Amino acid sequence: MCKNGNGNGNGRLTGKQQAFVNAYCGEAKFNATKAAKLAGYQGDYDTLSSVGSENLRNPKIEKKLKQFFATFAMTAGEVLMHLGEIGRGEWADYVLPDGDVDIARIVEDDKAHLIAEIWETREGKRIKFYDRLTALSMIGKHLRMFVDVSELTGADGGPLHILLDK
Repeated sequence: MCKNGNGNGNGRLTGKQQAFVNAYCGEAKFNATKAAKLAGYQGDYDTLSSVGSENLRNPKIEKKLKQFFATFAMTAGEVLMHLGEIGRGEWADYVLPDGDVDIARIVEDDKAHLIAEIWETREGKRIKFYDRLTALSMIGKHLRMFVDVSELTGADGGPLHILLDK
């Protein structure tokens, strides 16, 4: 085994390590013990648990997992953009005069994230959009617009005296 611990000396994952990463992010659903078993590591539950734990601490595997997660992570700007669209009620652009919603146009315009839920009723499809007030509240909190202030007073409403140790 090479000094860097990956067994191949070139900074790449071994086949078994890559299989572990694939299993961890896929079928094992982020269960390291199950991923170790699916990747072909041998042993009882405790051994596989130990191997899975070691693999998650391996810098090369860690880097690969961070790359994987980064492809799915949203930036703060993306989150605020989506909240802004909800807060502005942009879903209203897709409500037809008869009260129906043009779902095809929402999808075409890449705005399906405005929809919280769709369900069938006897009368047809019902759509629930994400709540504007919740989105506005979240944006307001992010912008620190709503700061709770607490006032502390001493006995009988007088000043609070704090004794500091010297």
